[in-house]
Amino acid sequence: SRSERTLVVFGKQELNTAFLNGQDGRMHPTMFEGLWANHRTPKDLLLRGGWLYRVAPRGTSEWEHVGESIGAYGGATDVEGRPGMYPGNLESAGIFAASISAPFWKKRLRLTGWNIFTENIFNTAMLRLEAGNVTEGHFMAGIMAIRQDAVANGGNHVDSLAYLPKGSTSQVYSGRLALRTGRWTWQANYTRITPESRYLFPREWGREPLYTFLTRERNEGAGNVEAASINIIVKDLLPGLKVEGDAGVYWLPAPDDFRLNKYGIPSYTQYNANLQYIFDGHWRGLAAQVLYVVKMPIRDVTPTADQTINRVDMHHVTIALNYTF
Repeated sequence: SRSERTLVVFGKQELNTAFLNGQDGRMHPTMFEGLWANHRTPKDLLLRGGWLYRVAPRGTSEWEHVGESIGAYGGATDVEGRPGMYPGNLESAGIFAASISAPFWKKRLRLTGWNIFTENIFNTAMLRLEAGNVTEGHFMAGIMAIRQDAVANGGNHVDSLAYLPKGSTSQVYSGRLALRTGRWTWQANYTRITPESRYLFPREWGREPLYTFLTRERNEGAGNVEAASINIIVKDLLPGLKVEGDAGVYWLPAPDDFRLNKYGIPSYTQYNANLQYIFDGHWRGLAAQVLYVVKMPIRDVTPTADQTINRVDMHHVTIALNYTF
């Protein structure tokens, strides 16, 4: 159902929100099933939310109930260093999400709040304040805070089968300064994940909203993290061409500190070069991308093979063609 200011969808759908999103342009991005609504008031207050009861994770062919969808990509390790046993062992009535985004101070500022309540497993809340907009002006600054708490038994009354330990909590803080000059946009970012416990969010449901996020890596699954990154974006060097260069440094706990490092990833630096071209004319709807990623460990301790392969000390190239119609 759609009106000028309201959209309500019941059934299978794509979402593009801070936490729940398709992640990238694959033929099968993450999809959700349930009831979802968006409403924008005449004063530009944006309300979003709904109840989602099934998920089709990116790159998979199956629709899973919410609890079953968590861990479709594997369980990594639990806080004791044992293989994570939660995949297939979580029960939940669904994802209950709500968001409000409000402009104020003559629309110079926008305050956005999200709450993601995954029944019987966890609750994640985010508050984000942004000033300016580099797509419309020349300057932007943003800060966000995220808090996550286990709900009930973390998904299963047996500790070794739960998604996160009962009573666990984590906090994340992230900030950005951005400047646009003509076709160029410059961004500097910082993120801190506190050391109480791991910050967790199902990778099957979308990419993380942190300002320091870079394509092909995340800091979800870790605690006691510091990250800093810069992005340089150039649009329309040629009509339809976007070029982006990224560099980041990510300080994580030791790979064998399982309480705070779910995936056993060592601290690393990452460099991305990303070229995207959108075709026009007879080729309208076709988009091409070339992505080159370099990741290198940064601490003196030499990672083991298990901590290195497909994680750090690597070069990665993606060449993609997407056609939308």
